[in-house]
Amino acid sequence: MSTSMSVISKKRLALSVAALAAMQQLAMASGAYADTSSANLTANATVTAECYINDVTMDFGSIDAIGGVTQATATADASGIEPWNCTNGTTGTFAAASDSVVLSAGALGNLTADLSYASAGGAGASATPKTILGTGASSEVSVYGRILVPTAAKAGNYTGTVGLTVTFS
Repeated sequence: MSTSMSVISKKRLALSVAALAAMQQLAMASGAYADTSSANLTANATVTAECYINDVTMDFGSIDAIGGVTQATATADASGIEPWNCTNGTTGTFAAASDSVVLSAGALGNLTADLSYASAGGAGASATPKTILGTGASSEVSVYGRILVPTAAKAGNYTGTVGLTVTFS
């Protein structure tokens, strides 16, 4: 009995090995043992240089055009805060289109406001371009104005506009 079992066990072992070999060949043919290939994904992004400015109002309020008996003109000072924002590291030049803004009341006439980035009026005050450097956070440029109001100025509402730009790279 042990002889016949050993022959049967040997036959079963041989059949099992043959079956395993056949399954291995099938697995290899079906791609279960596939090769691999590698590559890289490259990601790119560009941060563009940008600057933004907003409209600002410079309000001179009510002006006393008489200015006293001995004065030929009265002065009125005002300032406006110009908010701006540039991409971090972006250099820009902030400028007004002119060193002054003409305020008109139509047929009543005009007033002229001289502009500056340093202070209102005074010697050497002008709106020469101002260099700005962006940090990515909001910032401000103060714009000052001074009107030399002639005593002959007529009562009325005067308004004017001057363009503001920021040139950047």
